Amino acid sequence: DARCSHCRHVLGWRDVAPVASWLRGCPQCRTPLPGTVPLVQATVPAAMVLTVARLDGVWVALPYLWLVVVLAAISIIDLRIWLIPWWMPWLGAGVGFGLLSVVSVVDGDPRRVLWAIAGGVGAFVLFFVLWVVAPAKLGFGDVRLALLLGMFTAWIHPALPVYGLLFGSVLGLVGGGIALLARHDSRFPFGPALALGALAAVWWNEPILRGLTG
Repeated sequence: DARCSHCRHVLGWRDVAPVASWLRGCPQCRTPLPGTVPLVQATVPAAMVLTVARLDGVWVALPYLWLVVVLAAISIIDLRIWLIPWWMPWLGAGVGFGLLSVVSVVDGDPRRVLWAIAGGVGAFVLFFVLWVVAPAKLGFGDVRLALLLGMFTAWIHPALPVYGLLFGSVLGLVGGGIALLARHDSRFPFGPALALGALAAVWWNEPILRGLTG
């Protein structure tokens, strides 16, 4: 159960109602709720709307709505404890692969399933090598997360994982720079940067792919 960090009051769904809870805080002691509460409540619905708007209809967007929810949960946990639970990327990838497969079959384009498999495996292997080379800079949770992100981006186009990882790396450099300036330590949770980079590649896949084809 979610609890207030000050009085340990168990927070029910009414206690974290959007907007009201941001202003009131804990109903028992008025301690402000963690900043991640309004962050999730404001950004997840916006990300879902953007996902539906940027993809080809609600049916195609359905697997990516699942991706938004999974990445939001992973990012919040990584921000809080600097750790991605081992099971979350696997659950996200397992359910996501099933959804992507169904959409591929219904749309009559099963080759996308192969793209997704290749993208997931390729991203996993790349990050596994990076983890072996520099384990202090990259957690194994990020390696598992790479499989999930590679799979979803490659389903759209085999080249898209490259852009997703590139965007995530750029955001990671920005995050590292901010951390260095703020506390003189460049370490920071990499998962949220990877997640946002992949979503950016998904949302703007059309201009990215137009640029590839000239």
